[in-house]
Amino acid sequence: MVEIKFNLNVALAIQKGEKFGLIETSDGLPARIVCTDAKGYRPVIALIMDSDGKSEFPMQYTVQGRHDVRDNVTTNVDLHLYEEGGEA
Repeated sequence: MVEIKFNLNVALAIQKGEKFGLIETSDGLPARIVCTDAKGYRPVIALIMDSDGKSEFPMQYTVQGRHDVRDNVTTNVDLHLYEEGGEA
């Protein structure tokens, strides 16, 4: 898998099974997007799998996949895309 720049449309295609790939946080936890139109600066809501794999917790993101709205701040829960390429 190759990391690509976060793109909401690509993330949604991966999630729908239209593209092969993964959506993960910076620290490698699986994520799934459940909402893209929440009110405010962070309209994307994703459920993040906890490290034991038994539960998920919600996090809000910008459309660029960032948890913090400031451009110069990165966090361990920012979203990343990994793509194999090709169609599903």
